[in-house]
Amino acid sequence: MADRDAALARALRSLDGLSVGDAFGEACLVDTRSLLARLAQRRLPDPPWAFSDDTVMGISVVETLEEHGGIDQDSLARRFGHKLRLDPWRGYGRVTHQILTEIARGGDWRALSAAAFDGVGSMGNGGAMRAGPIGAYFAGDLEVAALTFAGEGAQVEQQRMLSAVREGGFRQPSCLGEVATLDGVLGRRQGLHHRPRNWR
Repeated sequence: MADRDAALARALRSLDGLSVGDAFGEACLVDTRSLLARLAQRRLPDPPWAFSDDTVMGISVVETLEEHGGIDQDSLARRFGHKLRLDPWRGYGRVTHQILTEIARGGDWRALSAAAFDGVGSMGNGGAMRAGPIGAYFAGDLEVAALTFAGEGAQVEQQRMLSAVREGGFRQPSCLGEVATLDGVLGRRQGLHHRPRNWR
């Protein structure tokens, strides 16, 4: 039980970072001139910072990890659909919105996902936002993390992740200045309203 508690604590910390990064990115979605001026002055966006569907879906991933000790795809799909109903205008893409609406109505996520994008399914780029909590939960066994992530619905990334793990391709990005680091952003977040509340 202690190992599972530690795993969940890591996933929650990753979710915290995901939500801050998501909200930071959303706060930077302004006109180019304003963004460039802010960057030149090395100023953070003004609060509040609003999170997007990426954070909401990340919450579903962590809740599923907490309940199942891994990713149960049916449970995760139901959570995604339920949370869309709670806040349908959180920035979901058009196709994702349609799929999750149908899942919330009881549709089969496998058929709905496969039918999207001309029958080839999603390219899985949104899954990258959900990789962090899964990787944190299974820290110490990156192959299990990669396979779990692939099972979560982003099969396209599976081979790239496994290759990167085996070849040592995961690198910490170098950041320009203290404000650009996660610690810098986290250190300035007090009073910023990026965290969702009561999503269960």
